[in-house]
Amino acid sequence: MSLSYLLGRWLGRPLLTKFGPLLRLTPDKLARHEERFAKWGHVLVLVGYFVPGVRHMTALFIGLGKHPFRPFLFYASLGALAWTSMFELLGVLLGEHWRESALFVQREAVMAFLLIVGMGGALLLLRRYSIRRNSG
Repeated sequence: MSLSYLLGRWLGRPLLTKFGPLLRLTPDKLARHEERFAKWGHVLVLVGYFVPGVRHMTALFIGLGKHPFRPFLFYASLGALAWTSMFELLGVLLGEHWRESALFVQREAVMAFLLIVGMGGALLLLRRYSIRRNSG
């Protein structure tokens, strides 16, 4: 997380200026993200630990916004403590049954992933269809 913060602080703005349009990150969208992170950034760092892939993006945007490192470090540490404590608690509660639970979660995660990918694909197709229909 600290590395993501530092990358955002040192390289974030030049990289987003150069490659942002490739990721469909327009200056307007970037400004909206910066507003959100100015208001909710530290809470997002704390909650971001629980969402895969979001953890490092929150740190990157906090660094990009030039937020002070100490409060970031405090919330990132608090999030790490909550994250690891959750797994410790799950381990204690599940005990010897952790293997069956892991198989269940893995199977359900694959199904959820396929459902999300399918819905995303359907939305893309609908968007393309409506763009073609409106332009032609």
